[in-house]
Amino acid sequence: MGKERTQGRRLKPRRARGVESELAQPLAERLAAYALGAGAAGVGILTAAQPAEARIVYTPANIHFEKGALLDLDNDGTHDFLINQTWVSYTAFVRGPSLRVRGAPGNAVAGIFTSGGKSDALRLARGAKIGPGDSFLRNRNALMGKWSGIFDYYFFGYWTNRASGFLGFEFQIDGQAHYGWAEVLITGGDALEPFRGVVKGYAYDTVPNQPILAGQKIDGDWIGEIPPQPATLGLLALGAPGLDIWRRRQSP
Repeated sequence: MGKERTQGRRLKPRRARGVESELAQPLAERLAAYALGAGAAGVGILTAAQPAEARIVYTPANIHFEKGALLDLDNDGTHDFLINQTWVSYTAFVRGPSLRVRGAPGNAVAGIFTSGGKSDALRLARGAKIGPGDSFLRNRNALMGKWSGIFDYYFFGYWTNRASGFLGFEFQIDGQAHYGWAEVLITGGDALEPFRGVVKGYAYDTVPNQPILAGQKIDGDWIGEIPPQPATLGLLALGAPGLDIWRRRQSP
């Protein structure tokens, strides 16, 4: 009897180890399957999450201007845009400053047409899209700011005293359209003085026809937006609960 009890007691651990072995095998297989599935899904999600390939070239600058400033967005030695000052005569005795921007032949400035055949250069906010389909003024002087003194003294235009923002550009490289921006701060200008300001920096996208955001300096710089976050293998290996966690990560 004692021997039978001993054998009985020994049989239970053996059966337990056998059960654990049987359970462990499917578990390992399931984890492997999850890992494989997660890897495949992760590759798909990573592929979908990546933005289109682009290479942003940013040039920091500190170009103070009074009469004007020349901009070479792609730093190839050829000037692409000119910010320049002109003086407008309202009467024989009254003259006032006017600040304008113009592109080299074939280049354009983001802007709108106004009454009387005039055109204004837009002052873009950080993060504004600059790209195909936007409004551009081609081969024209685009008004930034103007002092008027015919009946009263006042400024008009999007770029008046102490204004800051971004100019948007479309320019040609080897016959293809590229997009860029320049950050500008207007520091002064009145009836007795010309407009003064500083170009703080500029950038462009080396990929033709690729939109850029005003203020974007590097690839993946989303200017305050939440970039796509790829799911991790660990979260996907958890199955549905892991996907729920990943979805919550995507929510703003």
